[in-house]
Order: sequence, then structure tokens, then C-alpha cells
Amino acid sequence: MKIHKELFCQNSKEGSGPLLPYGLPCVRELFRFLISLTNPLDRHNTDVMIHMGLSLLAVAFESGADHIGQYESLLFLVKDEMCRHLFLLLQSERLSLFSASIRVCFLVFESIRSHLKFQLEMYLTKLSDIIISESPRIMYETREIALDAIVQLFKIPGMVTELFINYDCDLYCSNLFEDTTKLLSKSLDNTQKSSDSDCTVVSLSYCVRCGGPSGVLSVDEGVELADFMIRVDNSWTWFHFFSLYWLYILRIPSVVDFWVIRCLL
Repeated sequence: MKIHKELFCQNSKEGSGPLLPYGLPCVRELFRFLISLTNPLDRHNTDVMIHMGLSLLAVAFESGADHIGQYESLLFLVKDEMCRHLFLLLQSERLSLFSASIRVCFLVFESIRSHLKFQLEMYLTKLSDIIISESPRIMYETREIALDAIVQLFKIPGMVTELFINYDCDLYCSNLFEDTTKLLSKSLDNTQKSSDSDCTVVSLSYCVRCGGPSGVLSVDEGVELADFMIRVDNSWTWFHFFSLYWLYILRIPSVVDFWVIRCLL
């Protein structure tokens, strides 16, 4: 009894002291465990476990994304295992898992995209493949979510500029900005040919509005802009029109002047 009493007193004294934060090894192990829950190739992970892991990762990035980017050990997990699991979940036929993985991807690329250049390129490429795919296994709702994911990325301040500078202006990267704008313009063309795709027209109209307060267009103006662009058959002219519009909104007059001269030539 005396020994138990002494132990109780010691625990009480320890509990009354200041709380010390957990160290980086503990945070890394917890982060690694959450990432392992999202592995769709692990037969022990059920859909409920994967969805729970995605939800907890979303909370982690909502609360501490800025701190995650400061530690190489955590960034290594994001670049390797986490992105691999998220990209695999983009192929899931379950809409709940697909939308949850899209949510986590948005939080990741919104906060620490400066460390994930290759991963961002792969993410946009996979979204584009989903949108243009004609496979009957991909539902209309999945394509709509993928299209909305691109719209949400374009609404991030500075994202359009970063895409053009870091990819299209890089000799060793794909023309990500050009390919994305061509995809959006092609989607606009398809929506004019089908009467059951009004939701996509509205989504793309919001994409046109994402330049900020100085370049906000109404939905009606966005649809009128789409009607004008559909009458343009030359894809290179499409790209110039989109690019000049974005660069005008982003206030890069020197680049706009260069592109205007190039178009006239």
C-alpha cells in the first residue's frame, strides 16, 4: 500500500507540471500511420478505414500544413507514399473515396505545392485523363468532381502564374497551363453540343471568374465568352486567347504585350 501511494503521489506531481509537446519522431510516426490507412492496395484497409484516414489527413493539413513543409522527414512521406496512395484513390469507383482524396489533394497543393512540382503535374494530368475519358466505368459525377477540382485549384491566388512559369516556361516540363486551358475550352465545346451538361457550363464559367476581384465576370458573361470561343477553330488561337486573358487579369503587361505581338505575327 505504501508503494502504491508513493507512485500515485509521483504521478500527481508529474501531471501538475507543464505539458511538454511531443517531438518530431512521434509526429512522424503518427503521420506515417495515417498515410498507411489510405493505401488502397493493402487488403487490411477497408473502405471505412481509408475514408477515416483521408479525413484525419485533411484535418492535419488544415491545422498544420505550414509546419509540415518545414521538415524533410514529413515532406518525404508526402512526396512518396501519400501522393502515391492519393493518386491510386483517384481511380476508385467509389464516389466518397474519390471526393475525399480530391479534398486532401487540394489541401496539399494549396499549402506546400512549392515542394511538389512533379506531383502537381501528375495530379493535373490524372484529372485531365478522367475528364476526357470515355470509359463507361467513370461516372458523370466523377468527371464533374474532377472538373471542379481544377476550378478550385485555379482559384488559388497565383496558381495560374505558377503553372505558366514553372511548367510551360520550363524546357524539361510539359506545357501544363496550355494543356489545361485547351482541356477547359474543349469541355466548353462539348457542353454546347449536349443539352444535359449545363452543370459543366456553369462550372467552367466559374473557372473564367477565378482571376480575382479585378477580373470577375458574371456567369452570363462567361457563357457568352464560351460561345465566342467555340466559333474559333484554331487551337493555337484558343490558347492565345485564354493566355492573354489570364495574363491581363494577373497584371503582367510586359508578357501580354509580347504575346500580342506574337499573335499578330
